[in-house]
Amino acid sequence: MEHGEWGVIRDDEYDEILIVPGEYADDPAVLGNGVLEEMRTGWGAQMSAPGYMDQTEWDVFDTEQEAWDHLKEHYRSPEEYPEYFEKEGEEERF
Repeated sequence: MEHGEWGVIRDDEYDEILIVPGEYADDPAVLGNGVLEEMRTGWGAQMSAPGYMDQTEWDVFDTEQEAWDHLKEHYRSPEEYPEYFEKEGEEERF
C-alpha cells in the first residue's frame, strides 16, 4: 500500500481502466493505446508476494482504512488469515 499520485488510464482497445503509479502515467510503454484520463492523490492498494512477479491491479482510495478494508474484503478471509481480523479484546490489525 502506498500513498501518492496515481494515473487513471482508459484503454478502449481492451475496454479497461488501469491505475498506475503517477511516475509511470505518461510513459508511452505503459499508455500503449490508452489515454491518461486523470491524476488522483490517494492510497494505492494491491496484493503481491515477495519473490513473485504476479500482483493484483492497483485500486486507489481516499483513506488508508478504505484501502485496507478493500484488501481484506477482496483478498483475505477470516478463516484463512485470522491474524488479520479483529480478535476479542483487541483492535483490528488493519
